[in-house]
Amino acid sequence: MGSARVAAQGAQGREAHRKLSLELSRVPTEYEVAAELGMTLQELQHLLGELDSLEVGSLRIESPWGGKEEDLCDYLPSAPEDTPYFRCQRSEMKELLARVIAELPEKEQQVLALYYFDDLTMKEVERCLHRRIAVSQIHSLAVVRLRSRLEEMLSVAGSKARAASTGAGA
Repeated sequence: MGSARVAAQGAQGREAHRKLSLELSRVPTEYEVAAELGMTLQELQHLLGELDSLEVGSLRIESPWGGKEEDLCDYLPSAPEDTPYFRCQRSEMKELLARVIAELPEKEQQVLALYYFDDLTMKEVERCLHRRIAVSQIHSLAVVRLRSRLEEMLSVAGSKARAASTGAGA
């Protein structure tokens, strides 16, 4: 049975269920729904099984603006990272990271900027900064400092949030 036909029969089944619920003032049995649809109980149960296996291919609604039919899937973010929550969280993290980077020594800031923002290799960063020592050591130190400072800032923020929530409930 085609999915469109199964979906149409499912809609008829829901309507029969609704109608019987109103008439009987209770939830109808499967046997009563089957009889209302002119089916045997076995045919109704088979239909219910087919309905369970249908995938939702599109969620179409009539648009409140202009009355055109629209697919709700068009409004879903393509990836979890595209949701407003994650965009906000990413923005806040970037601000926090920028603040922490600003606290680093200038050499470390330069190495991070050239390596991450300008996409240079470590050798190119060394040439750019006219350094003979391994820039990778400066990079490693900067990353350790960043992690440590971010963990410190996030744990302080978490402690404040927990204190605020326990204080609000008191």
